[in-house]
Amino acid sequence: MTADTKESNKLAQKRLAAPLLRWIEDEEWQYLRPIQVDAVNAILDTSEDQIICAATAGGKTEAAFLPLLTQLLHKKQAPSGFSLVYVAPLKALINDQVQRVKKICTYAGVPARPWHGDVSSSLKQKARQNPSGVLLITPESLEALFMGAGGSIPFLFRDTQALIIDEWHIFLEGTRGVHLRSLLCRLDQALERRIRRVGLSATLGDLRLAQEYMCPEDPQSVQIIEDKEKRKAPLSAKLTAHLRSPFVPQKSKGYHHVHPHERSITSSIFNEARGSKSLVFVPSRYLSERYASLLKDMCRRRYIDNEFFPHHGCLSKEHRQQLEKELKSSSKFRTVVCTRTLELGIDVGDIDKVIQVGCARSVSSLRQRIGRSGREKGAVPHLDYHEVALQDPSPLKALDFIHLNFMISVALIALLQEGCYEPPPSKGALHLSTLTHQILSVICERRRTTASTLYRILCCAEGPFSQVSKELFKRLLLNLEERSLIRPFSEGAYILGHKGESLTSHYSFYASFKTPIQYEVKENGKLIGLIENPGSLKKLMVFSGKSLKVKNISQRAKTILVEEKDQGGLPPSFFGRAGDVHDLVMAKVAELYQNPKAPAYSMCPSSRKILKEARENFRRLGFHEKNIHRCKESGRCVVATWKGSVKNLSLAVWLKHLGYKASSTPGFLHVIEETPAPVEKALLRISTSKAPSPSILKKSLPLFEKEKFHSHLNTGLLYEDIMSSQLNMAAVPQMCREILSPDTTTHPPEAA
Repeated sequence: MTADTKESNKLAQKRLAAPLLRWIEDEEWQYLRPIQVDAVNAILDTSEDQIICAATAGGKTEAAFLPLLTQLLHKKQAPSGFSLVYVAPLKALINDQVQRVKKICTYAGVPARPWHGDVSSSLKQKARQNPSGVLLITPESLEALFMGAGGSIPFLFRDTQALIIDEWHIFLEGTRGVHLRSLLCRLDQALERRIRRVGLSATLGDLRLAQEYMCPEDPQSVQIIEDKEKRKAPLSAKLTAHLRSPFVPQKSKGYHHVHPHERSITSSIFNEARGSKSLVFVPSRYLSERYASLLKDMCRRRYIDNEFFPHHGCLSKEHRQQLEKELKSSSKFRTVVCTRTLELGIDVGDIDKVIQVGCARSVSSLRQRIGRSGREKGAVPHLDYHEVALQDPSPLKALDFIHLNFMISVALIALLQEGCYEPPPSKGALHLSTLTHQILSVICERRRTTASTLYRILCCAEGPFSQVSKELFKRLLLNLEERSLIRPFSEGAYILGHKGESLTSHYSFYASFKTPIQYEVKENGKLIGLIENPGSLKKLMVFSGKSLKVKNISQRAKTILVEEKDQGGLPPSFFGRAGDVHDLVMAKVAELYQNPKAPAYSMCPSSRKILKEARENFRRLGFHEKNIHRCKESGRCVVATWKGSVKNLSLAVWLKHLGYKASSTPGFLHVIEETPAPVEKALLRISTSKAPSPSILKKSLPLFEKEKFHSHLNTGLLYEDIMSSQLNMAAVPQMCREILSPDTTTHPPEAA
């Protein structure tokens, strides 16, 4: 640390309130981190919004709370209501952070109050009667407050000085982000003033877009406080390829059969992680259970205590919390095979190793995961990445032949090392499903509301529904009226219809996202988790890290009774879809196919062999010269678009509209030419066309993910909503021009 840095650190500390300085001293901090120094100065010097970007465990929480609590303590008059509101996407994250925040707040002399679905009604009632200090809440619980106690919102948040939004990048996309932004706009309107926002995030791509999402009316006013050194700090990674035989089905029919690639991956994880505290990230809940079971079986065969356990959202809260506790504080070695449940900022202590199995599909996710390791001073975060590649692939299956999934993983690690992350989605989506949810919420809160008031509250320029015109809003209200969700009352007001009352009266309404019907899995009367698809179960199954015999399935009670067995079984199947791949990633994939150099990270011999084979086969199919490959034997065309999931799907929809059979995968399309015209003619036609109307979706509707309230929209509204949120038809003509241009094969277009 230089003399100037030490001086700026001392000056920043002097600006903090005395009780907080005592906390720093008792925590034995020798100095503030650079991100904390910058945040202290920025927050205390201005009243603007801030986005604090630093690596996982980089001190973001303290960077926000120390200056904000200082402002609170320096106020001459005691504030009324909650002074600070901390919003997090997960109850588990609040449970983890509340102890950390409480400790700081104890020194400051203010309470910290968690508020979510697992907090008792009595504690909530006490907080409601005497609101003060810091409120830690989820968007769904904030929704419940509006609906159940909307009249008390001005009392509860009268003097709230700031909203601290953790994992800000999570709220930049999807229905939960739209939901939260709508709730914050409603909160501002209820208070007749705008509350300051402070966002915390470890990964953000396009910071300009992040500013727009936080403060649409004045994006430039949002201050970015970024730990730039950590953003591009050195990372180490090793990629290992495991070969899968093309002649063995991926899902085993027998209980005990293990495929060669599964055995290879299991052995690698066992050797890398045994005797440590490690996280193994996998793409699905099925694989979390599968590999945890195989690793447990390996321990059993070697007569050693099991160190490997699954962790995902369908397991009981007790199971997950116990594992998190053991990772953080126990002297026992634990390796947790997890999904995204441990990607966010839940504190699990110092992790020795992070392992990724299968394609992560997102650089941002990968950065969150690797940030769990290398926290000690001077340590470099390391990632062991395991990917499956098909052994001896046939040229008849072009994307297997060029090892596309493997190459996506190669690109993800390369982008991670370069510090390049996916930007937030561009604004422009209508979000009619979430708008329907909010219309019902506002009517429930106010009991009766006019159309003009609903539009003013929900479709204001600062909110997420600003793209919705008055004419479209009227059509949406008429649609909801026709479906008995709302009904006209008097003097132009609306009240809830009988279906709307039924929906809003159930606690599941508070969430804007879709939740499947789930069955409780009980062992000896104790809940061990939830299963969505009981039809997939056999007599034996693997779940919650155990081999279980299914004794009874009750469709009426939605329960599955089980008992533990020694071994055997497969995990149940779970609903879900793979995440989207961004244009940024596919542009890197195209570059890696053309570039003969090896990536700047470690690769095992099998990985280097697959990379070489992928590049050779890429040229063998002619993709280095043209973007369209025809397979005479199968009658299919493979079109290289070098675009991500959204734009690729958009082109597939347009081709379907023109009579082609087209399916989409990141970077490529499969097209069956059943019409006389080759696909080039269709691409040429599209390249000079304007974006089509939403009716183009008629043949493609099953391709799309349906949101929670889509079932309550008529066909026209549904088409418009999907067109605006899940497609980018405006980009398709330019895509077609690039596909038909030979230049894009040797110089693939940059990601938009």
